[in-house]
Parts: sequence; structure tokens; C-alpha cells
Amino acid sequence: MSDNKSLLLIQPSYTNGLWGVDLFKILPLSLMNLGSIVLERKPNWSVQVLDTNFERINFNASVDLVGISINTSLANRGYAIADTFRSKGIPVILGGIHATFCPEEAAKHADCIVTGEAEEIFINIIDDFEQNQMKSRYDGSLVSDLSIIPKQHLELFKGYNYTVPNIVQATRGCPLNCDFCSVAKYNGSRLRYRPIANVIADIKNITASGKKYFGRTGLFFADDNIFIDKEYAKELFRAITPLNIFWGSQSSIFLARDPEMLSAAHRSGCRALLIGFESVDQNSLKEIHKKYTVGEYEKVISNIHKAGIAVDASIIFGFQHEDMSVIDRTINFLIKNKIELAQFSILTPYPGSTLYAEMTKNNLINNYDWHYYDQFHMVWNHKRWSVEELNRALLKAYKKFYSYRSICSRVVDHYKRMGSKCGIVTAKMNLQYRRFNPN
Repeated sequence: MSDNKSLLLIQPSYTNGLWGVDLFKILPLSLMNLGSIVLERKPNWSVQVLDTNFERINFNASVDLVGISINTSLANRGYAIADTFRSKGIPVILGGIHATFCPEEAAKHADCIVTGEAEEIFINIIDDFEQNQMKSRYDGSLVSDLSIIPKQHLELFKGYNYTVPNIVQATRGCPLNCDFCSVAKYNGSRLRYRPIANVIADIKNITASGKKYFGRTGLFFADDNIFIDKEYAKELFRAITPLNIFWGSQSSIFLARDPEMLSAAHRSGCRALLIGFESVDQNSLKEIHKKYTVGEYEKVISNIHKAGIAVDASIIFGFQHEDMSVIDRTINFLIKNKIELAQFSILTPYPGSTLYAEMTKNNLINNYDWHYYDQFHMVWNHKRWSVEELNRALLKAYKKFYSYRSICSRVVDHYKRMGSKCGIVTAKMNLQYRRFNPN
């Protein structure tokens, strides 16, 4: 057996955007998976996860290997951390979605980069490192068998007070392939599944030791759309139902066309869904090739509410033909339909997305400083809005939707439909959003 070794996995801190506020301090599942794989399969290795949203890095600590996962808005911070460790002679692996789509750039700051999904190849990288043969690049493919993801070693994140500490994933992949999103390019458009028994084992592990809300475990399914495969989803919900948990996840509006699925989700504990409405303007939906209409929205929201599930609406501003009138139209629509929560962002061209390729081709991008790719800064030339106008529009949207009058109206309605416990949680989340300043 090789000598004992130590691996430090680092989550760079968010300093701007929604991700920089307490409401969005969410356990990084990718580091959980990689750390758990090493602990399960390499007994001579110790693993520490360090989340710099909570804890400062000790660059003088004794460690053999550092791994950093970066998305685009965290790239600069991740590079700075990597450069500091490398200056001290400690080798660094960089991976994640940004390293996947900007590998040449990432390679300037790492001894090794990993593109794509890493779970199948990470042990190979560790083995090569032990033999002083670690390559400068490893290309991960889509993990064909998600049963290789081991049980979660929750002790890796002990002591971190995440707002959303309980994360589970049942499926990967998204066939919707939205123009502005790079997920389908990274995780593939074909849906892949974890064995339901493994998902249930994760939930039971969390239930035994995880954070609880009013005596029940609450968790978030980190699936891009957990409802796409109806048969798998219904089987999963049947297995979850006896566990007496609350859960939330992401979905498209197509879910609301299936009352049976909504009912099964609610019975299993679903109480909130993040749904990408994107815009209340039909021309905007056409611009990004969405296959639904604004005219469906009110029925969609009504069906979800009737099922006893809250809606967190994701809205994007900045589509090419929009003007300032879209702000008031959007907020009025959301308040009228008693949407519990809403996230507003600026259209951002992320590397790997169709939008990025199109904007690069047409020379529309004016800022390649990744720090500003947080969905709250304008990084491209809009034909109608200036940077200042879009920033003001975003601030206006948050202030108007999260005004005390709006919060009271929407939370009271939610309380009447879903009871006091859900009402208290929703009120707290609205107040957290209210404190957020996107600029």
C-alpha cells in the first residue's frame, strides 16, 4: 500500500450575485461525490472539504493534493487559489463546468485539469498521482452507471451551516437543451438514473443526522428536471412517501399538465419547485426556442398551487427585443398569480451554451471577466438597453416583488393554502430575498 496521502477539496466563495447571500449557501454535491469516492476506495487517503464561503484557507497546511471545482463566475477566484497552492509546490487539479468548456485557460492555473463528469475517472487520477504519473488532462465521459456514486459521507461537511444542507441527486441529464444553459452540453441530453434504492439510502442517511424543519427532514433534489421520466419519477415518489420528508426540486412547466404526477409528488413530500418561466413575453420565449406559451402560465401556476406545492419562478431579463415595460408586466403577473418566490437575473452567455456561441460569433460580448458572469451584470451589447438600465431594471424587479406589501399578500395566500409551517418558511425566504441587492 502507498504511503498515507491527503486530499483537500475546495469550494471557492461566491462574492456577488444571489449565491453570495445566506439563502443560497448550498452544499456542493460534486465535492461530496468525489470526496466520498476517495474515502470509500482509497483507505490510505484522508479527505478534507473546505468551503471558503464559511472558512478561510490555510495555504501553509500540510496537504499532498488539492482539487478545486469551478463554475464560470467562480473561475477567477478558483484560479487565484490554485496559483497560490502551486507557488508553494502543492499540485492542483481543476475541474467543473468552466474548466470543461475553457480547458486551455484553466490549464494555465493547474497541474491537471478534468473535463466533464469526474466520478468514473477520479480514482484513476489518484492512482496516477501516487505513481508520480498524473497527466495534465483527463477527459471524463458521461457516467453511464450512476450506481458508482457511493453513499454520502456527511462528515465531510460537518460544521458548515448551509441554508440548504441536504442535497440528493436521482437523475442526470436534461433533454430540453435551452439556448442559455450549458447543462445539457455538460451532463448530456439523455436522462440517466441512480438506482432508487441508492437514493433512498442517501435520504435515510440524511434523515438520521441532517437538518430538520418542524421535526421533518427537508432536502433538495439537485436534478435538472426530476419529472421528465414519469415512470421513474412515480416509482421514486412511492419509495419516498413513507420517509415523511419535505423536499423541493426543479421542473419545467410541462409538469403541470399531469395532475397525477403533481399529486404523487405532493404525497411524497414535495412542497416547492423552482420553475424556469424565463419571461412573460412570448417573443422572448421564441428567441430561446421554448416550446410553450405564456398563455399557459396561469393554468400551470393554478394547477401546482392546487396540488399544495409552492412556486419559485426563475425570470430572465435582457432578451434582445425587450424594453423596460417588461419589468412591470412581469412583476404584476407574478403578484397577481401569488407566486411565492422569484429569482430575477440578466441573460448571461455562459461558455458551453448555444447563446455563448451565437454571441461570440456576432461579436456581442463586451466583457470576458468571469467575475461578472453571475447573472446580475450585463456582459454583452444589448440593442435597446444600456448596462446601467438593465442593472436598474433588475434592482427595480427585486424591490417591487419583495416589497412588504407584495410579501404580505403572497405569503398570506400561501398560508391559507398550505398551512402555518410552510407559511413561516416562505415568509423567512421572502425576507432573505428582500435583503438582497443585485448591484
